[in-house]
Amino acid sequence: MPQMDLSDIFNKATKSRIFVDRSYLRPDYIPRELPHREEMINGMGMILAAALSGARPSNIFAFGMTGTGKTAVAKYVTSALIEHASKIKTPTPIAVKLINTRENDTSYRVLAEMAAGINLKVPFTGLSVAELRARVINALKNKSIIYIVILDEIDSMIKKIGDSFLYQITRMNEEIGPSQMSLIGITNDIQLSDNLDPRIKSSLDDEQIFFPQYKAEELQDILSQRATMAFLPDVLDKDVIPYCAAIGAREHGDARRSLDLLRRAGEIAERKGKDRVTKEDVEEARESLDNDRIIDAIKSLTFDSKVLLLVLAMSKLKGKEKLTSGELYAGYDGIMDEIKGQSLTERRLTELVNFLEMSNLISANLISEGRGGRTKHIQLKTEPKRVLQSLADDPQLGDIVNMVRGSYLA
Repeated sequence: MPQMDLSDIFNKATKSRIFVDRSYLRPDYIPRELPHREEMINGMGMILAAALSGARPSNIFAFGMTGTGKTAVAKYVTSALIEHASKIKTPTPIAVKLINTRENDTSYRVLAEMAAGINLKVPFTGLSVAELRARVINALKNKSIIYIVILDEIDSMIKKIGDSFLYQITRMNEEIGPSQMSLIGITNDIQLSDNLDPRIKSSLDDEQIFFPQYKAEELQDILSQRATMAFLPDVLDKDVIPYCAAIGAREHGDARRSLDLLRRAGEIAERKGKDRVTKEDVEEARESLDNDRIIDAIKSLTFDSKVLLLVLAMSKLKGKEKLTSGELYAGYDGIMDEIKGQSLTERRLTELVNFLEMSNLISANLISEGRGGRTKHIQLKTEPKRVLQSLADDPQLGDIVNMVRGSYLA
């Protein structure tokens, strides 16, 4: 494909026949109204209102499936709280800090983000966790504020570093006077609070707000609200929004998924030079987003899980769809020998296979072999090229991936 003139590409992008402002379709945009989340907004607002009179609000756990508005509501309510506090001049200043604990997934990084929320400068590394915690406590002692810390995707942090760190945070209230701190934990795990250590549950003393899945008609309302701001008039075919909403409704009522689909469909239509977005553009957007999700999922796996997927991808390219457990582990050992790596035990590999099956990247069916006993027949559930694309930049597997591409996909 010959290189296009970049000036032509950029000029077309600035003269869109599709978008007014696509940022309204981004998940981080918070509109002035959040349709179908009035009950959750009211509930969170009533709990946090205590801060306006100088009292510490109860801790909150907001839980529900992905894309049900938990983070949006927390940002919406706390933003309104800060705005109202500035108008009435509250007796105690209020500060809010949102921390994504999937990205900030260590005790140190969470504390460093808490420090940033109160304008305390700390080094990116170099301090012990205990020293960093002490600095945050001292800074809060000297400020006399109500500090609301939102821990987004808190289940990711707990899975990685355990729940003892959460206990340490909740106990900080005993040391930061006259300041006070409240936590808002946001999670997709509806049983997270029940599974915490009893000491932590006691120290949290939390109130819980459940976010139900959006229904298809509710998702249509959300998409219509955003589309009015994001798109030029009359560029969406009438079945585009209902179709995006139906897909989101089937996937746990996920508004984020529906918004991503609508935005990507518009971008696909725009790149094709079209002046309308059609259902076919949504289908293409769906395929593109699914591909992105699978690639992201594979990149986030442990190294040994990636090797197992690479073995299955290579086998599928050679025409053999299914491998027995023994064949898969032998292929794994072969690659580990080639890169001079240390193989895991068969028991540990079995655990990784079970995890990959739960992640819906492979299928593993137990097959009876008569007197020979039973074995698993394991099969890749995605296209081999997606696995290779995901692993191409891996420093240990890149050479093998390039060799496989050259042999089977050239």
